Amino acid sequence: MKYLLAILTALVISNIALSQDKLISIGLGTGIYSLDGKINNLKVSGLGPNLNINVYYNYTLNWSFGFEGNLNATTLEYPFPKKGTDYESFLAYTLDFNIKIRYYLGTTRVRPHLGIGIGYYRSQFSFITFSYDDESIEVPFSTINSVNFSPEVGVNFGFFQLVFKTDIVPNIFSSEEGSYLFTNYTIRANININFVKRENHL
Repeated sequence: MKYLLAILTALVISNIALSQDKLISIGLGTGIYSLDGKINNLKVSGLGPNLNINVYYNYTLNWSFGFEGNLNATTLEYPFPKKGTDYESFLAYTLDFNIKIRYYLGTTRVRPHLGIGIGYYRSQFSFITFSYDDESIEVPFSTINSVNFSPEVGVNFGFFQLVFKTDIVPNIFSSEEGSYLFTNYTIRANININFVKRENHL
């Protein structure tokens, strides 16, 4: 057990010390996701969990290019009840894939970064009606597909990373369900594995 802990400690220290010198970074993370927006001009909002996976190519010590995927889930409530119900809400599952560019400020092991991305956004809604007799009915409501824009800021501590990002989803029109406008906010923590040593420092 002591040998295993020693090996793991050595790997972590090595990853922190050499993360700037690696060409490839693969990260896994989780955090808190907030969705704010409008459905047919009615304001909706909700909180839920976020799961993230990312792969980046560190072109230089300051510039990285990569791919990110995010899975989110939340419950959105209507701002007012309909006649004959206590209240109504949506279950919302969102999935987005982005191509991103990051710029790291400085070359120290602890450093902030700025990022911008563009990609594909998909959200699946289910319509939930909660009645007075405590029964609920789930009805498939709508699927949204759109382009999203994803700016972010973060702080890097070697293999550990904190990120705050937004997903801006433009107004979408559906012939059946109406119009939608969303902005998502995510705060998450990532653990990154860095490998493939850089031949020279750019």
